[in-house]
Amino acid sequence: MNKFLLKGLIFFFICLGLSYVLDYMIQEGLKTSNYREITKWNEVTQGGINAEILIVGSSRALVHFDCEYIEKATGKSCYNLGFDGTTYPLQKLMLELYLSNNIKPKELIWSLDYHSFTSVPDYYGFEQLVPYRENSYVQKMLSMHETPNYQFQIPLFRYSYNPKMKVIGIYSYFGKYHREPILIYGYRKQNKKWDGNFDLFKKQNSKGHNVVFKEELFHDFTALNQQLLNQKISIEWVVAPYLEEYNKLLYNRSELLELLYDTAGQLKAPFYDYSSSEISHSRNNFYNATHLNQQGMDSWMGEFSENLITN
Repeated sequence: MNKFLLKGLIFFFICLGLSYVLDYMIQEGLKTSNYREITKWNEVTQGGINAEILIVGSSRALVHFDCEYIEKATGKSCYNLGFDGTTYPLQKLMLELYLSNNIKPKELIWSLDYHSFTSVPDYYGFEQLVPYRENSYVQKMLSMHETPNYQFQIPLFRYSYNPKMKVIGIYSYFGKYHREPILIYGYRKQNKKWDGNFDLFKKQNSKGHNVVFKEELFHDFTALNQQLLNQKISIEWVVAPYLEEYNKLLYNRSELLELLYDTAGQLKAPFYDYSSSEISHSRNNFYNATHLNQQGMDSWMGEFSENLITN
């Protein structure tokens, strides 16, 4: 009986050791893989970006602000911190993570959405944070996801939410996974086609849709921006184009934009509302109601970059 128990314990510890070895290989392999937005997490956590202009926001920041355009227009270095699937609380942590490893920017452009001031317990792409879980800011980000935190502590299992990452991590660790980065200075270039999801949303919300807005988050956002201004960082708030058909479905859109305009005025920070620009009136410029395609992006970047110069 004792021999059987001893053999069982030996087998258990061998398996446990192997799981930690494989987990380490996956972790380190992923960091060199260029998988999805992994390159951004590497750059932000390692530091040395030190951009003069910093873009902060959600996926609408990620795919709407091309830093190459902005650098050519302004002559200033630029980096896009856009964080897919997030609202203000996670964007704040992303900014704090950046500032902990990089020199503060001279200018910060905050890309605001109608839904910026709400919470997202199941934010998209959280599994990409797992290789960086030892960072205190990343720990806070993971704790805000609905997934129980203890699951991120279990070797191998912590990558089960996206099993593909295990394969990519191992292949990359041995130099067998080669992929060009999809990000340029943090910006994700893409040319998606109209996906049709808005038509279903429109049908389900034919009488209109109310934007969720949490005042406590907006008050925290305002206080954070005042702190940044006190640090001599220039602040700009920008609402990038939305599809006009979508704008018309929102009950409280006008009230939200008015609040942003008034608060920006109190902070003496510029507020640029492009939510209903000329681009907004054609589906040909969008791949869904909230994101521009490449054609729309090129038009919008031309307009936005010109305004950056003149203002």
